[in-house]
Amino acid sequence: MGSGIQKISDIELLNDETVDLALNVEVSPPTGKTKNLDAVFMTNLRIIKIGTSKGKKTIVFSSLDDIDSVSVVEDDIGIRGYAWGLLSFAASIISWHMWDHPIGSPTGSLALLLMGVYLIVDHKLSIRRLKILFETNSGTIEYLAGPMANTQHIYNFVNRLFNLKEINKTKLIGNRPKGRNIRTANHRVFAPR
Repeated sequence: MGSGIQKISDIELLNDETVDLALNVEVSPPTGKTKNLDAVFMTNLRIIKIGTSKGKKTIVFSSLDDIDSVSVVEDDIGIRGYAWGLLSFAASIISWHMWDHPIGSPTGSLALLLMGVYLIVDHKLSIRRLKILFETNSGTIEYLAGPMANTQHIYNFVNRLFNLKEINKTKLIGNRPKGRNIRTANHRVFAPR
């Protein structure tokens, strides 16, 4: 499933590592280098999340084997739109009582009231962004998908992650040394005599 990406930002891939899937990526054709600064890459060995935090570039790496679970949830957009809408209603009432003008007072108050209605309706109808949470033993990798992200593409990404994880596990089991009383990191083989 190669994606044509040879280099992720300034990160060189490991030996025998290939990019399998990516979310929110544009590739410049001549160099194969990625353009976007807020993206998630899945190689055959690891997850690489590139983003910005407080104006600084951040890069997070995790082995596919370290990922325990993945959650796809709608991002909570908070109450900001409601707060501004209510503030606009309050300003319209105050301007109605404070401004002593036969035409300006109702017109200004109506304009503020309509702005408040718009802010509340806009907040209610706004597109919710999807947040992908990769849970590992040591923490959580969080990626906020763009507002135009394709939900099916995200689900395909998650399914492919667990598919690659299973493939890597099968390769690891196939490469396990054979013999009597051999100890490996998490596996002990017992062979009676």
